Amino acid sequence: MCAALQVKTELKWCIWKFADAYIAVQDPAAGKELPIKVAGEIGLNVAEFQTCLDSNKFFDKVDGHMQNASKSGGRGTPYSIIISGDQYIAVSGAQPYQNFKNQIDALLAN
Repeated sequence: MCAALQVKTELKWCIWKFADAYIAVQDPAAGKELPIKVAGEIGLNVAEFQTCLDSNKFFDKVDGHMQNASKSGGRGTPYSIIISGDQYIAVSGAQPYQNFKNQIDALLAN
């Protein structure tokens, strides 16, 4: 969200660009510096990004999303919810196509 503040006209581009770069690095040694590094690599103003992170401006929003995901069964990334009418199935983690197909077929059969 801090990345999106800087690129108002290309919001979707910025969110996906940051997410893709962040996931591609996968450097546990980078710790809290990883988001800052990624922000610089995709051309964001690092000082503005750092100020946003330090402010915890989006903490409540992100925490709320995390709690909601946890309550509905989310235990990993990616986390998907397949919805059919008033029924849903939570799918946690990377799953092969066949698992998704089986879940969808089960929902449609009800």
